[in-house]
Amino acid sequence: MNNYTEKKEKNLWSKGKEETKKFYDIKFKFWNNVKIFIGGIILTIILILPLVFLVYRLIRTYFYDYTIFTLLIAISWTILMFSNGLSNYLSVKIAKGYGKDRDNLQKIDENAIFFYQFLNVGFAAFTLIILILFSNII
Repeated sequence: MNNYTEKKEKNLWSKGKEETKKFYDIKFKFWNNVKIFIGGIILTIILILPLVFLVYRLIRTYFYDYTIFTLLIAISWTILMFSNGLSNYLSVKIAKGYGKDRDNLQKIDENAIFFYQFLNVGFAAFTLIILILFSNII
């Protein structure tokens, strides 16, 4: 028999939002914070760069075919969204390496943060607008 008074488990989106807030509330020394941020960005660039080069080459090749060009812009947008999630995920992993003795940091679920940041509405709208403006300039 189900007990409806039990607390429902949160979905991954809500959990990611909470975990992101918890992570942002943790204070680091200035230089550790810089290392965490730069490390997450650099690792993301290293992992995403081959895919970016491929998509760039396809965009330059199929620039005149509007259907394929639109599809490639959508793929580019997805790559940007994935990069945002991956960068945050890697930043949390690096921070966990620096703060092994901090229990509140070790309890943060980096997978939930990845999911939340991958589907971040504000970042999605901003990058979509930039891509549309960029695609009209080309």
